[in-house]
Amino acid sequence: MDVMPKALGDSLQRLTTITQLNLQLGREFITEDGYHSLFEGISQLSLLTSLILNFDESKSVSERTCSLLPKILSQLHQLEILNLSFFYCNRIDDKALGLLGEALAARTAITHLSLNLSWLNLVGDVGVEALSQGINSLLHLSALTLSLSRSGVTDIGVSHLINSLASHANLSEFVLALDNCEGVTDESAKVILGFLMNGPTLKEFELFICNTGITFEGKALLGDPEIPRFFDSFRLSI
Repeated sequence: MDVMPKALGDSLQRLTTITQLNLQLGREFITEDGYHSLFEGISQLSLLTSLILNFDESKSVSERTCSLLPKILSQLHQLEILNLSFFYCNRIDDKALGLLGEALAARTAITHLSLNLSWLNLVGDVGVEALSQGINSLLHLSALTLSLSRSGVTDIGVSHLINSLASHANLSEFVLALDNCEGVTDESAKVILGFLMNGPTLKEFELFICNTGITFEGKALLGDPEIPRFFDSFRLSI
């Protein structure tokens, strides 16, 4: 029995006036019943504007855990800032990312989104495409941080992601980490370059592409000395 999550969930239901919540759940073994109790408590926090859930290195968080998120987020009507970290959660797969996409679609008022999906060997283009559909529904999104480092994403997934952001007129900050994704090649570099030149008017942009399939020529495209002048802050890690 998950005493800690149930007790915490019960306590959260009594803290109805809090507006910010940060829970570090990584490395804790919590069953699905435990997550259900915990998330039920979170869903009662109707005034919540900022939610951070860190599941890093959890061996228990899974697709079933993610299936609880759409209902939770749909009830947090004031939520603007969402930070979810699933670093090295080796049970997270493409289906789980699809459920994350559904969760985002349930809370379209989010303005700041951070997703750490790095070191997820079971995540690939199918999951990133489904996630991108959810991101596309965030019409008020102004800041996005997305880490897909050492995942199975390729040029196909990157294309879906970038295309989902093309119409986000409010997007001003974008951080994308694709380190150690061997399936990311010069085609992704071209797509990202097109986005930078023709997409939303970004103020801050960071891109991490170390140890990918992007060649010297592709990196040279993104490293054009003319590009940084369009931004208040520009960082390229190659």
